[in-house]
Amino acid sequence: MTDLLNYATEWVEASRTALTGRGIEVGVDRSSGERDNPSLWIDLDRGSRMVRLTLWSSGAAVLAVAEVGTGSILLEEQLELVATAALDETLRRAVTLASGE
Repeated sequence: MTDLLNYATEWVEASRTALTGRGIEVGVDRSSGERDNPSLWIDLDRGSRMVRLTLWSSGAAVLAVAEVGTGSILLEEQLELVATAALDETLRRAVTLASGE
């Protein structure tokens, strides 16, 4: 399912301008080296709120939301994303959470 990692990376690049226009800074990084279950994480930062989606090639994922000023974790969910449609839905949700909507 490395395709999910590639899809997520492509989504970030395709969405970066629109997200920046909404005041959301975007960061993405991948695990280094050869791993059995490589991962990537996407950070969506809107100043007072930060959302991180960590995704492994197996489809396991964690969606977390933190309040930057206090460090409080507002949400932490473990997910199983088995298709790009589920990943799309999770990415849209991450943007909504970062926006505070």
